[in-house]
Amino acid sequence: MSRISRALFAIWALAAIAAPLRALADDGKNVDVDPLDPTIYRQGETYLRPTIVLEGAGFSESKAWLGESREVIGDHVGYWWEYAITGGLEGALSLGESGLLYGRASAIGTGSDGLDAAGSDFDNHYPEKLEAEDLYVGWRSGSLFKGLDKNALDISVGKQKYQIGNGFFMWDGGSDGGSRGAYWIGARKAFYSSAIVRFKTGPYKVEGFYLKPNDEPYSSTDVAGGNFEYTAGDTGKLGVTYLKIFDSDRTSRDDMDFFDWRASLTPLPSDRSFSISGEYALEVNGSSSNSSAWYGEVGYAFDETFWKPALSYRYSWFEGDDPGSADAEIWDPIFYGFSDWSTWYVGEIIGEFVTANQNLGMQTVRLAAHPSDAVTVQLLYNYYTLLDTTTEIAARDLGLSPRAVDVHSKYIGQSLDLAADWSPNPHLAFSGVIAAFRPGAAAQQFVDARTSSWWMHFMLYTKVNF
Repeated sequence: MSRISRALFAIWALAAIAAPLRALADDGKNVDVDPLDPTIYRQGETYLRPTIVLEGAGFSESKAWLGESREVIGDHVGYWWEYAITGGLEGALSLGESGLLYGRASAIGTGSDGLDAAGSDFDNHYPEKLEAEDLYVGWRSGSLFKGLDKNALDISVGKQKYQIGNGFFMWDGGSDGGSRGAYWIGARKAFYSSAIVRFKTGPYKVEGFYLKPNDEPYSSTDVAGGNFEYTAGDTGKLGVTYLKIFDSDRTSRDDMDFFDWRASLTPLPSDRSFSISGEYALEVNGSSSNSSAWYGEVGYAFDETFWKPALSYRYSWFEGDDPGSADAEIWDPIFYGFSDWSTWYVGEIIGEFVTANQNLGMQTVRLAAHPSDAVTVQLLYNYYTLLDTTTEIAARDLGLSPRAVDVHSKYIGQSLDLAADWSPNPHLAFSGVIAAFRPGAAAQQFVDARTSSWWMHFMLYTKVNF
């Protein structure tokens, strides 16, 4: 049995154990006691707890890259497996009136078996990597500052996650795929190093941060900035962020200024089911580089209807490089990531395996339903266009050389994704996706093929979390 098979077997075995044990706990007299809670010590706010997260996913492709995967990424793509195992130890020490010390240390092991559809592991179809993930300490103020919220001040340093908004530009501090494997699972989230100061009281939150990403190939990127958010009760949230990339081995990022404004609102006091959201971001790097990206979304949730369906429409726009200009306008998506299906890997085929968020205009229609509290089903339609035609396409890993193409159409194509998520208890989650991409002229020109064959994608994912 291969290492992948052993990892997947362990995941499914633990999943089979977790569900009935949790059900027994829910049927007991004390539903607040979880028999699977691994905490080994707790007294008040002081605790010590080991953690483990096991993730496995299997994939199958039909007509990947419109049947031209050998020509585009170097080998045939059919099916592959991925796994990630993250083990850690976390805890906190109460300091009474002086607040709370907390910290976490963890290691992550990831791997793949077979070539993924992005071609990230072309050099080695069976990559695996074990390395540190989290390693941070922090302090929360507790009730130290009278008149302010509890834990109004929070200071932390080390290897840790840091996320803003819904992942439009700041979500994922680590990269996966390539020699690390597990490209789609993307389990690495912690930045290689960081220092974060958070202040929150009432509706206001202010954050200052220094970050260095755990990317591969390593770019030695240093980022500092600030984030401000205001929550207006049930009406929603407004936010603004500034960051400075003051050093990076990637020339396009070195000395970049980044500005972001965003809103997520339910603006009608008489009907909170109606929502609007949007974001606008601007990147400036000297006098010869200026780029922008934005999205707008409107939706309505039918909370009183059977299965509680919700319908939304979103248009997102990521600037490309104007071939007629000497300036560099192409958008850099920075540290964007996945917070929900098609956000911000838009489409399980195009967004996950083909493009980064740049030189694209995308329309997304989402229909979500909740057959039960544990199940969410989403049907997503995406329509893709290029903003500018091109004679070369940057590889998905921005550190690699672009590939020569002759794309003179802007119509990439359309996709339809059916995604289902089932979480029967806090320790167990399943997801499944069936996705189809119908190519347009630009996609056909990209792979240098006249075929209009649909690219089909199938995925099953399991997560066990203690």
